[in-house]
Amino acid sequence: MATTKKKRYIELVSEPIEDTAEKELYEQRVIIFNDDVYDESINALIKKMLILDFHNDNEITILFNTDGGCPYESLQFYDFVRSLRSKVNIHVGGRAFSAGVFIIGCCATGKRTCSEHTSFMYHPSFDEFEGKTKDLLSNAKEVERIEKALDGLMEKHTKLKEVTKKFDHDIYFNAITAKKWGIVDEIMVNKK
Repeated sequence: MATTKKKRYIELVSEPIEDTAEKELYEQRVIIFNDDVYDESINALIKKMLILDFHNDNEITILFNTDGGCPYESLQFYDFVRSLRSKVNIHVGGRAFSAGVFIIGCCATGKRTCSEHTSFMYHPSFDEFEGKTKDLLSNAKEVERIEKALDGLMEKHTKLKEVTKKFDHDIYFNAITAKKWGIVDEIMVNKK
């Protein structure tokens, strides 16, 4: 009976993975995330991770590459990962910009690694508003609340202090700096 319920649950929440190599990686608890951090992409990632965590609490590894995205989805992902039984390793190859820096720095509950030529960029969460004065004031309060949450988590999970002052504009950096700042734990060097 329990096996039938488990199978039905997986059928309800699974999306077919078309690519054979990606399917094989998924069966080994490795998920490829090569997208921006927005509703659809983060919810698809969460769905895959939820299925793996449902089966057992073995580690999950995310191969991560992103131009960034929405701070709301970043915080959603942070809260979700913290609720899993499974440790979550994140490896960045290519780039982690904006929300990607937050995710690699704060959301991994296991290992945080990157390739030696990974590029990083972090900046303030929001920078443009329009509308009536009341809306602008309301938006400013919301931005302050979200940035305070993001900055607090960055300070908690990395070696960075005074994040708001340090990242008042786009800051680009490499893997060595990401390790120095505690955003990643290890740089994976190609030995060939």
